[in-house]
Amino acid sequence: MEKVSIVLPCYNHADYVGDSIRSVLNQTYQNFELFVFDNGSTDHSWEMINTFDDPRMIKIRLEKNDLLEVKRQFIEKATANYFAIMYSDDVWMDTKLEKQIALVCREGARACFTWSKFVDENLEDLWEGEIFFNETNKSQKEWWKTFFTRANHLSCPSFLCEREIYIRYFGKLYPYRQIADFYCWMKILEETNLYIVEEVLVNQRLHDKGKTPNECARTKENVYRENIELRYVIYRIIDEMPDEIFIRNFCEDTSNLGHIDVMCRKFLFFLERKKGFSEEYENAIRYYNTYFDYEENGRIFYRLLETRYHFSRNDFFRYTGTRDDMFSIIESRCGRWEILESTDLSTLRYPDKMSLYGFGAVGRAFFRQTKAYCRVEQFIDRQPQCENFEGVPIHTISNASVSKNTVIIVIPTYDFEKIAEEIRNVHPSIPAENILKFEDFVGEGKVMRYGF
Repeated sequence: MEKVSIVLPCYNHADYVGDSIRSVLNQTYQNFELFVFDNGSTDHSWEMINTFDDPRMIKIRLEKNDLLEVKRQFIEKATANYFAIMYSDDVWMDTKLEKQIALVCREGARACFTWSKFVDENLEDLWEGEIFFNETNKSQKEWWKTFFTRANHLSCPSFLCEREIYIRYFGKLYPYRQIADFYCWMKILEETNLYIVEEVLVNQRLHDKGKTPNECARTKENVYRENIELRYVIYRIIDEMPDEIFIRNFCEDTSNLGHIDVMCRKFLFFLERKKGFSEEYENAIRYYNTYFDYEENGRIFYRLLETRYHFSRNDFFRYTGTRDDMFSIIESRCGRWEILESTDLSTLRYPDKMSLYGFGAVGRAFFRQTKAYCRVEQFIDRQPQCENFEGVPIHTISNASVSKNTVIIVIPTYDFEKIAEEIRNVHPSIPAENILKFEDFVGEGKVMRYGF
């Protein structure tokens, strides 16, 4: 049987680390060693850790919260061929390791995950038990498509991999706080496919507020940082990606593609992404400026881009002259999260039924918090990723079900005028006053209810 080395770092999680340790020790698959690090906690975490006396546990206390030192000592002391990651406030189901090792043996997987669900501090289901980390198994090419919709639905405390993969990608620190794990998933994907045990085997505690907030908590600071990091991570991944991997996963026609051809395709990739993610506008500019006069075997980047791919310097100048305000987009998104956190949505005056434009994280969160007060008929989205969400259908603008009484709340309000015009062009029966900004609806709702 394959042995598994598990790393469990803890910092000021005395109230939760006992649950985490117990869930590992109770695994049906018993061939493991568990390294529990207390990272200089100032509460009674170390005392809680020491209440466990199990020969499979290696308990290490550090003087300060030093994640790199945790990684260094774990790699140095671990003896197994497979490594797993655990967090000090999460809980594994009893069969988690057993089912992952079975998948590893069956598929030859070098990196695998399970489904997870969010729970509160008392391990009660959040979001009515919705599975957020519910990716299914797919090909490497399909994984890239999923990742580049900016979606990281892979659960870090469910992760198990070969020792060498952990050392190569997790054995160091990165300049990312919100999405360091997402960067690692993409680097691993360049090397091997990712596998999923399609079953909820991890409970992830989510602390949005209070004394122990997660780094992924939807605060304004974290949302802003995540958007910045995503832009730079995607640029770095594509820029550094070996030609053969880029061709295999992103090029439909693969004949006669030299290195500079691939560079041109990478530039066009960034140019195309801006259509879906306006805040990535600068990635294309950065790439063009970096490689503008790069030359190889008599071929120059900007000339090949023009002659073979029909994108000239003048096209570039037109592109740079139509800049979107990236920061206003991010500020708008952060502001909407602040509204959700700070507003008692039960105080609003709702229509009998409404539609929500924007099936993003904010739209889903707003829906969950308001469905008790108003019937949501549908989501409307430019590029729906699924057909329905919690029983509510998701439509494009053209196939949305609307009437003159339809009230549409537009969530991505940085683009409100453009969205409202598009809706009215397709559905002229909707009065302009029935298409409302998210922020305006929340503000107006308070006024109508209380008469301030």
